[in-house]
Formats: sequence, structure tokens, C-alpha cells
Amino acid sequence: MQDLTLMPHAADYAIMVPKVDASTGLTTSGIRGVEVQAPLGTSIEFNYVAAPGIVDLASLTGSYIPFHATEAARVVAGDGRPSLESLYGNQAGYVNAVTTAANSLEAEASKPRACCARASTHGSPQHWQPKS
Repeated sequence: MQDLTLMPHAADYAIMVPKVDASTGLTTSGIRGVEVQAPLGTSIEFNYVAAPGIVDLASLTGSYIPFHATEAARVVAGDGRPSLESLYGNQAGYVNAVTTAANSLEAEASKPRACCARASTHGSPQHWQPKS
């Protein structure tokens, strides 16, 4: 499965950006850090120009769009993303989500990786012997 979306392009190159979660707008690929697992808003790694005739990335510094605090404010704004209230209920719910995310990342990092085990064999003495 490909984790990139082909964006329209203005030149002879394609602009590839990561696919995003439809509800939060956060990227779905890569290491999902605490900020992604327990978000306070949408972080975008790119800025896309919406001006007619200009179809290119404006800047690669990115954007941050915070979630509305309450469900009522989200509805009034017409924002399709979740509110902090709907995600966490209150600050204690947010702290719990951050703790769960951090524990998940820590547990995932402690698991041995098959790719690391394979890569470590390249440093074994047999790989450093002169070939005759």
C-alpha cells in the first residue's frame, strides 16, 4: 500500500505528500509520535497554494491548525475535524491519551526488529574477511 498522494503539478515533476487521516488531517504514515496519537490540532508538513493558476508547494515549513476546544465551537466554525472535547472530554482525558501514547511508543521501541537483526549480521567478522 502506498502512503503518498500525487498532488497536481505545474512543472515536469510530481509533488508527493503523505496521505492524511480524514478526521484529523494528520499523516497516516511513519512513526506516529505522541503529537499524532494525542493531537491538539492538525500539523501539516507542507503548505499548498490554493490560488488559481499556482499549483505548487509554497513552503516546506508546514502549518498548524488547532482543534476547537468545544464541540459547539467546532460546529459553529463548520470544522469537520474533532474538537478537543470530543477527543478527550477534559484535560485529564488528554493527559491519559498522552500517557497511553508515550507508553505505546516506549513498548514499540523495545521490541526487536527483524530488519535490525539482519542488518547487524553485516558487521560480523565473516563480512570483513578478505576474499581470496
